[in-house]
Amino acid sequence: MSVLRLFSLRNLLLVCCTVGLILIVFKSVGIYHKISWIKLADQYYARQEWIPAEQWYSRAAENRYLSYQEQHIRSRLAELQPISQWNSVVSASASELQAAIDTRQFDSFLSAYERWSGQVSAQQQADDRFQKEYKQIQQNYTMEEKLQTGFTQFRQSFEEGLQQNLKTANYKDESHKWNLLRIPQAYWDTREPMQQYIRDVLESYDQTKLNRLAAAGNFTEFLNQAVYAAETYKQHDYQAPWIVTLAENGTRSVITKDIQAKRTAQFVAHARSFRDAASELGLDSSPVLTQISQQILSLQGQAASLSAAGQFQQAVNLYESLGTLEDMSEPIARTQIAWATADPVHLLQSSNASVAYEHVTGGVNWADVPVYSIATDHNNRLFFGKMSSDGAASVWSGEIGQTANQILSLTLEPRLSSSEQPVIVVQSGSAEDDRHQYSFYGLTGSGFRSLLSVAAAGYETAEDGSIDVHEPADGAAGQTDIYRPVQDGSYTLSDSRTDNSMYRSITAAEVASHPNETIQFSAEIISVDENGALARQRDSYVWLTGDMEFATGSFTIYGQFNGQFQSLTPEQSGAGADNTDNSPDSGAATDNEANGSADTGAPGMPDPEFEPEYGLGDTQPSGLIGVTTSAPVVRVDRIE
Repeated sequence: MSVLRLFSLRNLLLVCCTVGLILIVFKSVGIYHKISWIKLADQYYARQEWIPAEQWYSRAAENRYLSYQEQHIRSRLAELQPISQWNSVVSASASELQAAIDTRQFDSFLSAYERWSGQVSAQQQADDRFQKEYKQIQQNYTMEEKLQTGFTQFRQSFEEGLQQNLKTANYKDESHKWNLLRIPQAYWDTREPMQQYIRDVLESYDQTKLNRLAAAGNFTEFLNQAVYAAETYKQHDYQAPWIVTLAENGTRSVITKDIQAKRTAQFVAHARSFRDAASELGLDSSPVLTQISQQILSLQGQAASLSAAGQFQQAVNLYESLGTLEDMSEPIARTQIAWATADPVHLLQSSNASVAYEHVTGGVNWADVPVYSIATDHNNRLFFGKMSSDGAASVWSGEIGQTANQILSLTLEPRLSSSEQPVIVVQSGSAEDDRHQYSFYGLTGSGFRSLLSVAAAGYETAEDGSIDVHEPADGAAGQTDIYRPVQDGSYTLSDSRTDNSMYRSITAAEVASHPNETIQFSAEIISVDENGALARQRDSYVWLTGDMEFATGSFTIYGQFNGQFQSLTPEQSGAGADNTDNSPDSGAATDNEANGSADTGAPGMPDPEFEPEYGLGDTQPSGLIGVTTSAPVVRVDRIE
């Protein structure tokens, strides 16, 4: 029941009356304020105090309790609109600047400043009537104080940031340098002029940073930071000559220590880094670059001296280390050629250093090849290597028919060779033998191919590419076989000739006086059997042997007396005794006839009463003595 009583009609009317009374009071107050504000605004307007007039007219326009002089208010506000608008602009700018200061956002602060400056400039050009009021509004919002305070705080924070970089040795963020340059000169608050102050700050920072890096031995980072600083200064259109000076001074100190301590590797690395940095720093010439060039020349001289002393590996190593600074291909090639010339195995080892090379030899200046090497190994392989003028080595290998212990020498035959196919001569056999095996091998893409193999006393090559083989094993003394190339490149026998000048011309009686010599004499072969043949010249007999078929008759005999004698029976020596002597010297009187022995029996037979004088010398007497006699044995090369 109490609730129903509370919501009775009477009570509701009381509440409504109370609320209505309160609203009347509020509206009455609002009406009073509006009327008062219009009167106050009119008073300010009358005194041409435009700023408070605009403020009170604006407040009256916002008062909606009473529609009173609305046209009058609108007219005055329209007249004072520039002040209203400028007040809004200044208020917004002041708030934006303060927010940037509070949040330490320099970019936002600078953007707000640039917009504010543009607005001020535009306002000054737009209307001259309210210029005094515009300035007053700016003073009311303390715009200049905000700007000065903001830029000062940011300047100080930038300098603190640079110091923090140095303290932590962390130089990844150096935006503080460039932000200092962005502060307007009008708001620079130091006693020292802005440009000089900034220069001192930046130079001190760069000097401390680079000197610390150099002192710590971090040369690469030192130069990288110098180059980075130079590039960023250039990007910001700021002249910083101290960067180049710091880079040169630091490098000079490091390189001088390298040279004095003879640390070549460190010098090369530091010199290369500085040369790379110099182009980035815009240095075409400098004392440090000159110092580097002079040291390079000095080290080249040292490398040349090492090469001259036979220390080729050290010379090549030094040249190669300098190759990162300058082109060393020519001196390296020169050293490699000298090395291969002095040690032919070096050329071959450039292809395979694990091979145990044997019979190593070499030569120089063949065709367009400065140096070449030849060798074999225990696996019956032949190796040929050549080095071009640029020091590049090429090595070929292939199997051959000779074993290592058979080989006496290896030779490149230049007359038979071309740059595409060198011809190698392998001499094999026993060093004590008169004749050796000469095997000619031509280099092909897949190895070596046999072109010719002969056993002989020696050989020569002719200008036309033929091979003259002297005294082949199956030939006679003085014989020369001539081999010429055929279409496939191999050699075949094309001619044979004999040189008689090497045979001493003697008589049959003088044969025994020329042991182990090649001789020639004229005689008549008077008998032939399976063991040889008997030749006679006057009363002198010679027993002939050899791998040939003998026939009776008069011949010129070429061969060699080997010091042996053949016993002859009277029947052998008498063979053909009744025949007329048809030997080449038959027209001359025999020794017996000259001594008056023509009546003592058959021609050529000794006087039975003749008493030999033994023991008077090693030469066997000619003619038959007693029942048997001896004849020197000649191994016949050929007969004509």
